[in-house]
Amino acid sequence: MQFRANGSDAFIQWIDNTLDVERTPQVLWPTDDAFDFRVVDTVEGLDGVIRGQAMAGATARLVAGFCWPRSDPEASGELVDDVVVGDWRMPLNAQAEHGRLAKGIPSSDFRASDPSGIDQVGCV
Repeated sequence: MQFRANGSDAFIQWIDNTLDVERTPQVLWPTDDAFDFRVVDTVEGLDGVIRGQAMAGATARLVAGFCWPRSDPEASGELVDDVVVGDWRMPLNAQAEHGRLAKGIPSSDFRASDPSGIDQVGCV
């Protein structure tokens, strides 16, 4: 997380404090920041919150760390559901090298901004 946070000490300290890893000076995140932080019980619940935010016009996206295997798309261009948690499953986002993708799957250049990208798990 530290690399992806681009070395933001305040963010890393806030996460450590919020998750009770260690007490830090960053107890509160500024309320004027455009982020929504919640703790949910299930991945289905998280998916629902994200989709609700997207439907309300927010930029919202499910992301995961690099612990999931990445499959090549099927011959049809469909992505494989590589992220599986219980009965919940979703493909990782398309990569530039994937080439031809099935209809409705945004290319890697647009996966975070295209509304159809919400059906893929992005990388952190």
